Amino acid sequence: MLTLHVKALVFGSAVAGTLALPAHSQERTALLTEGSTVPGFPGAVVDSISNTAVNGTGGRAVSSNVDDGTGTILSLVWGRAASGDVDGVLFQEGTFGTCEQTSWEGFFGLADDGSVFYSPSCNDTVTLETSLDNVFLDSVPIAEEGQPIASLPGKVFRFNSRPTILASGDPVWIGGINDELTGDSEGNGLFFGTGQTALLKTGDQPPNVAFPLDGSAVDFDFRFSPDGTQYITLVDMLSGSSLNDGRVVLNGAGLDVAGAPVEEQTQVPASVGGLSGEAWDNFDFFGILDNGIFLMTGDTDGNTATDEFVFFDGAMLYREGDTLADGHVLAGSIEGASLAPNGDLGLVWDIEDGAGSDIEAVIFNGRVVAKEGDAIDTNGDGIVDPNATIVSFSGISSLTTATDQRLYVTAEIDLLGTTTTLDDMEVYLEITVSPFEDLGGTEEISLSAGGSQELSLFLPREFEADFYLVLGSASGTMPGTPAGSLNLPLNFDAYTQFTLESVNSSILSPSFGAFDAFNTASTTFLIPPGSNPAVAGSTLHHAYITLDLSSVIDIQFVSEAIPVTLIP
Repeated sequence: MLTLHVKALVFGSAVAGTLALPAHSQERTALLTEGSTVPGFPGAVVDSISNTAVNGTGGRAVSSNVDDGTGTILSLVWGRAASGDVDGVLFQEGTFGTCEQTSWEGFFGLADDGSVFYSPSCNDTVTLETSLDNVFLDSVPIAEEGQPIASLPGKVFRFNSRPTILASGDPVWIGGINDELTGDSEGNGLFFGTGQTALLKTGDQPPNVAFPLDGSAVDFDFRFSPDGTQYITLVDMLSGSSLNDGRVVLNGAGLDVAGAPVEEQTQVPASVGGLSGEAWDNFDFFGILDNGIFLMTGDTDGNTATDEFVFFDGAMLYREGDTLADGHVLAGSIEGASLAPNGDLGLVWDIEDGAGSDIEAVIFNGRVVAKEGDAIDTNGDGIVDPNATIVSFSGISSLTTATDQRLYVTAEIDLLGTTTTLDDMEVYLEITVSPFEDLGGTEEISLSAGGSQELSLFLPREFEADFYLVLGSASGTMPGTPAGSLNLPLNFDAYTQFTLESVNSSILSPSFGAFDAFNTASTTFLIPPGSNPAVAGSTLHHAYITLDLSSVIDIQFVSEAIPVTLIP
């Protein structure tokens, strides 16, 4: 039997090391709070919070306006440039060259070296022109309103917006285009790099696109892969009708799936999850990986109960009305989507609350990790403040997903328990997902009434495994049990023996199985009503190991243990 081989290989080896893991429930921590002082900026107080960004070195940041202590409001980006750095001001509004910055757009990008790419409004101290719309890389102007476009002779920038930056430090943004002599508007374009290369612009007709691009050529929610070799965006075509002018472009050419254009009013192929007769209608958020796998969200013109969609890796992944693996039902419109460089997927989407209403939720790899009404830790002391609850997730495209199972989003929280929003407070929120989660927070189960503990497995992407095996112990976690070269935080006892030899039993199921495409899985610990009262007061722990069956069984990962106490 498989279990006998597992027993021999798992529990017969010496311990070569252990794996330190975070707590067994997701952490929701406010890193920056409206009205609070700004760490690293003495005397400054947070006035407002905008959008978030991450980079490839563990950096994280948020754009914010602050009162500098004298009544002057300054724009800045606050956070850390790399994992382990102390949070502080990464760059702030100032006067650079002839540009006196007066405010910043909320969108920005964070390069791997900690550089900030942003869009300030400038007053020119020489020409005395005001409110010029520019993009800067730290203190260096990359594109300026009214100035020539290097790659387009005879053209000047009309505006510059939606700045982002690649890990390499190459900036990307949307720029408005004017004729230099007449001042007439000539639409917009997607610009790349310090050479201001126009990848797409008004008047272009990319390959596999039926019409030239119109005056609003490129949508603001373009996305590049981390290495910059791939990009995806929505473009507007001169189709003659706003009903069918939207076309998705991948790497400069019109995107087809299953041989059909991804274009408004074009039917969604059944082979990729299209329902009978429905067509693409609108597109919202995008993402793309270095290998070309892409994400897009939007809605079709089909039934309004199922028209909102997430399309990922060549097929429909989720639809409005779907039930997630954790039992939550998706509802309404998607309000945010973010694809991490390793393929982890974060969403902000409404879920049904079970009482006839919808509430906003953050979803990580198919499971809800934060939602309206959840309490958060407001000061980073590791303790959830029960009076600080999430009211909503705010901002435009303010969700970002990092590669270390962390999500960053802006949110409104209620501190006073009132129904009014006037006393709510905005926060920059970090959500940390553990590899093994009790998402329901079930600490106790009644033996007489029965109950269950729903457990979710979030295997980090850097680990590859064929299967998982959930095991248990009734005698604690220390010193644990050798598991290959790791240490399983379960003391081997009769219950461990039972879970090892009786996989997928009625009380722990599925305890053995395969991970899904996102390296996630679920299991349920179930106590039936009328169970033996003699075990009341016992605390059981569960943990999982991963199994690679390609040659010999190889345990690459051991989770933390999650407790549950049995009460009468």
